[in-house]
Amino acid sequence: MNTKLIAVLATGLIACAASAQAEKGSPPPPERSPLSGPRVPDRTGKPTLVQRSADGKVVRLDEWPALAAVRKLKLDEKTQAAVTKVEVEQAQAMDKFLSGNLPAVAALANPFQSGDAKAGLAGVRKLRQDHPVFAERELLLQRMSELLPKEQQTELRLMVEEYWNALVQEEAEAAKARGEKSSPGKVASAEALRMLGQDIKASYERVIGQRVKDFDSLIKALGLTPEQESRVRRIADDSFARAKGNPEKVNKVDVFWKIWRELDARQRDALFEHIKREQGEK
Repeated sequence: MNTKLIAVLATGLIACAASAQAEKGSPPPPERSPLSGPRVPDRTGKPTLVQRSADGKVVRLDEWPALAAVRKLKLDEKTQAAVTKVEVEQAQAMDKFLSGNLPAVAALANPFQSGDAKAGLAGVRKLRQDHPVFAERELLLQRMSELLPKEQQTELRLMVEEYWNALVQEEAEAAKARGEKSSPGKVASAEALRMLGQDIKASYERVIGQRVKDFDSLIKALGLTPEQESRVRRIADDSFARAKGNPEKVNKVDVFWKIWRELDARQRDALFEHIKREQGEK
């Protein structure tokens, strides 16, 4: 997925969180810090997830806090194997979801790009409700904690709580400066959905960057017209040139989405089936 499309999707996910939080009975995600409980103790000298940029703002993680926290613990071999198993299983579940719902996810960005935020939010909300893979990602703190000895369970929880508290405090201060009130639940929900957006992006990179292996055979399978084939090859060549000839640096996801826009409905269906088939053969 290209950068613009990722940004649109992430914006939609976060906006959806803000909208959902306003609905009666909308629960906060399980990884949210219980701010009504005791304060996180002094963490000086302890591992932390809280890093700050030059302007003092909290640096957002590019993975779920529970995953980042568990990497900072010294795990024995058996526990590390169990943690890795959960990570791999959830990544595979996300990839399976994506490869089976590629057109639906691709279509998610369309209403946001056309300015119809209401339709976009409805699509995001339905996607989240219909697919349990998203709920599983939001239960990572619980899943990881169950694998650890009691002392490390506490350390994991404290690191995650410290991170959430830092985000909530930062937003509270920003809201106060704007003359507004901040909602801890809204902050937590928005951050959780931002992470789901990151999950989708990572899954695109795995499924599309690795599954579409033989470019020439794929072009033949799609039945492109000579004009389409010329444009598609130019897209690939331009991307290769920008990567200075290094195939490892080619943005395969960006290439995929540029090519996707060149295809008609039949060809997109053929590409979709190709990706599903390769994912099933993995």
